[in-house]
Amino acid sequence: QNLVFSKNKGSIKDSPKTDTSRRTNPLISPLREAFKACAEIENGTPFLLVNSRGELFSKSSYRRFWEGIVKKMNAAVATKENPAPIQGLRSHMLRHTFCTYLAAAGVHAATAQKLMGHSNAQITLDIYTHLPLVNRYSSSPIFKFYQEFLPKNGD
Repeated sequence: QNLVFSKNKGSIKDSPKTDTSRRTNPLISPLREAFKACAEIENGTPFLLVNSRGELFSKSSYRRFWEGIVKKMNAAVATKENPAPIQGLRSHMLRHTFCTYLAAAGVHAATAQKLMGHSNAQITLDIYTHLPLVNRYSSSPIFKFYQEFLPKNGD
């Protein structure tokens, strides 16, 4: 399901843009349990992005929510010289990060294509996989989760 916005009001769209966008993405167990607990504890609905009344986020409430996340990220990595090093980060960029981690973990392009919901592997490789960053990503602490939970080439 997709959260879409029309005139600042959020609604659930049951069908994706294309049939290849219909997919199930693996979540590592701790993350899946955290999402589930968060939704059940915070709002009593199966959705994460709802307001205090249990209504789906509006576009402006989602924007404020995302800005709060970026603010917390900046607080975690800020220095005296650079109090807000993270600028211009959009949530869609995390799709690019995910896809680049897939490449760093050795996930086959066809598998990455399916996980991303792309119609062909070329989109996955040319647009979403940032190969110059693969070496940097493979030394990240997050990398071990990708190696442990995602299928490798030939799997």
